[in-house]
Amino acid sequence: MLKKNLALAITVLLPSIFQPSFGEELDLGDIKLETSVYKKTGARDAMNRIYIEKVTVKPSRYLNTRSANKINAQLKQLSASFYAKSRQCNTPPKNIPWGYEFELSEATNSDDILTFVFDATSACSGRHSFKKVKRNFSVQTGALIPED
Repeated sequence: MLKKNLALAITVLLPSIFQPSFGEELDLGDIKLETSVYKKTGARDAMNRIYIEKVTVKPSRYLNTRSANKINAQLKQLSASFYAKSRQCNTPPKNIPWGYEFELSEATNSDDILTFVFDATSACSGRHSFKKVKRNFSVQTGALIPED
């Protein structure tokens, strides 16, 4: 019985501890970026799970390394903050679906501005939220451009 429970625990816990980071490369002309899994629990389209993407821009002749690093730090912080919110949900009451998803829905580059739009969907204790989260960055400096 102990071996069976241990095998079940390993089967369930190992995928959440060692989360593979399968990336998808995207091409915005002069700028290349990659999406990967920041945090994930459960099957892709299941309820009661967390799925948070991370976006990484790659330096190029158009986007210098310093600017790329500044943008990447902001994007990583954005994914981390959404993950922190998901952790505040704790364990919802039984039979109430919960979930947190944060995925890149659009990326554009025009006039020295790199724009990312994320779909942020959450459900916790019966409350649902469907948001678009937008971040604009200067390609020249890597600085976050505040929205008006």
